Amino acid sequence: MTILYSHLICPKSRFISIILRETEIEFVKEKIEYWKERKKIESIDPLGEIPILKTNSNHVLSSVYAILEYVMDLSQNSHLIPEPLDERAEMRRIIYWILSRFEKEVTNYFLNEKFIRLTSLTGAPKTEFLRAARINLYHHTTYFQELMSRNGFLSSKNLSFADLLLASEISVLDYFGEVNWDKLKWLKEWYAPIKSRPSIWEVLSDRL
Repeated sequence: MTILYSHLICPKSRFISIILRETEIEFVKEKIEYWKERKKIESIDPLGEIPILKTNSNHVLSSVYAILEYVMDLSQNSHLIPEPLDERAEMRRIIYWILSRFEKEVTNYFLNEKFIRLTSLTGAPKTEFLRAARINLYHHTTYFQELMSRNGFLSSKNLSFADLLLASEISVLDYFGEVNWDKLKWLKEWYAPIKSRPSIWEVLSDRL
């Protein structure tokens, strides 16, 4: 059985869980509290990060990029993969943007200050970091709005893996109450139908 080592508060873990369900790859989840179980993670894979996917053949895949490419290779006809090469390249570019910029400049601040600090009992959230994250969130959502107004969805006129990744990030921000839906009505219109997909609904209905 394929095993996904993950934690629900981690947006990358949510994303991999969602795409496995979308592509109907059977798996079981093993919860890892990654902020305090680093040795356990490194015993599974030396990269020391989640999510980690162990395949039926006991091959270990770490990093979102490797797992995503594995899933894409297994489901080449998926409607979530754009057919035109330029749109497929754009999807990968946006995925890289979300992971290298959005998650680091927005999501991780809220995760560290509103969850990990509290669960680790290392002090109160640092307001300057939360303030920076909210400013960054504004700039990133402005950019995403431009992409969606041009393409329909993030990378093309159809839903893709890039949209599911952003939805995973947004779901974590929403958990922390950091999405102003009244001011971001366009984001709500995009997110609502994605949120109602069974693959995402199952993730959102799980308990931390």
